[in-house]
Amino acid sequence: MIAGDEEVGNNTTGISDEKVIPAKRRDIQGLRGIAIIYVLAFHLYPQRFPYGFLGVDIFFVISGYLMTMILLRKKTFTLIGLLTFYKKRVKRILPAYYSLLFLVLTFGYYLLTTKDYAIVQKDSIWAAGFLTNVHKYFQDLDYFAEISNYDFLLHTWSLAVEIQFYMIVPVLMLLLSIPFAGKILWSSFFAASLCYNIVAVGPLQFSSLPSRTWQFICGGAANILPIGN
Repeated sequence: MIAGDEEVGNNTTGISDEKVIPAKRRDIQGLRGIAIIYVLAFHLYPQRFPYGFLGVDIFFVISGYLMTMILLRKKTFTLIGLLTFYKKRVKRILPAYYSLLFLVLTFGYYLLTTKDYAIVQKDSIWAAGFLTNVHKYFQDLDYFAEISNYDFLLHTWSLAVEIQFYMIVPVLMLLLSIPFAGKILWSSFFAASLCYNIVAVGPLQFSSLPSRTWQFICGGAANILPIGN
């Protein structure tokens, strides 16, 4: 479950740029469609599509692109602009997300055993705080093994990572605005996150924000770099 935004564009100068809001871009919509197919195929037929989980990686890159684009607007990168940014994310994500949790708990109450429902209740508490990925770390659970165990809220880990990224992306944008050092700092965060992704194991490697930050930065860099590059 990945949140997105319909507004797409390309930045070629810097944080102070005023950006024109274009219509939806078919290339990004196409990438989203491919990512959805990958993820669905992986969950429905994990043996036939063992690399379908890469669809989530695509979503994270797209999200980095979109969030960077939104915050690069001159009128957005202010205190009021940031509050508006978060308000829009809340209105876009929370109603559908908490409706999903409500439905899982409601149907689970009637369809699951007492033991299984207790597990769903505990998982829903973590999911409600967008901390499913943190919960899996404390449980030391393998995502790929859990797919076959009917963990009804397992998929919420990706939205948890997304929301956690929303919390730090304004800081990343402020660092980018530092003359000369901004892009060096971004490159350093990218390298550190990628190295962490390579050396980490278990839930820390697959579903933690530090191991996924490099993918968001990839998307952000695609928006920041001039088209000619």
